[in-house]
Amino acid sequence: GLGAGSQQPLGMLKAPNTAIAQSRAGSGHIAVADCTNMMKQLIPFSWNHAIWMTSPYSLADIGKIAGYVPNEDPLGTEMGCAGSLFSRPLFVTEKLPALGTAGDLMLVDPSLYVIGNRMDVEITLSDQGPSFTSNQTWIKVWLRCDGRPLLDNKVTLQDASSTVSSIIYLNT
Repeated sequence: GLGAGSQQPLGMLKAPNTAIAQSRAGSGHIAVADCTNMMKQLIPFSWNHAIWMTSPYSLADIGKIAGYVPNEDPLGTEMGCAGSLFSRPLFVTEKLPALGTAGDLMLVDPSLYVIGNRMDVEITLSDQGPSFTSNQTWIKVWLRCDGRPLLDNKVTLQDASSTVSSIIYLNT
């Protein structure tokens, strides 16, 4: 989404104060160093729930990484994953930017991202309108909700040596 000014949720990639941007090791491509640098910035709690997300055009680079296992579901429960990357499921989505753009690869803990409903789902049916002569029904569904990270800020580890988060994305 475009954010509060346009009344659309920001999503994970642009989560203010929470998402960590990891600098890319090479220009325009994804390398093993990018993945390992992203992993070290994940909250230790999140290892049980973390998933990788990538854009479709990034798969060519990810396929070259030794830690990628295609068509493997490490948990046995993640329907639709494209394999695993360093033991965590990898999902491909067109909702992320193209290869070489900030956010083409993300490591996130979806259990620390919440959806809040502003009101109950409203469903309205109508057989009136331009389609009434062809026995069609118009259906209107109205859902008002927002998504946001459960954590308000990045987390400093107990030894104060580094800052971690539940949302890490590969920057340019």
